Amino acid sequence: MVLGFTFKDIAENFLAGIILAFNRPLDVDELCRSGAYLGN
Repeated sequence: MVLGFTFKDIAENFLAGIILAFNRPLDVDELCRSGAYLGN
């Protein structure tokens, strides 16, 4: 049962990574802010 939850989380993170890789929400050298953090 525990292994099922573990593999479910791994699969969800893998799929999210693929989606972000192709979605490209940020461009190179784009300035972004998240809460108190600012960076590029």
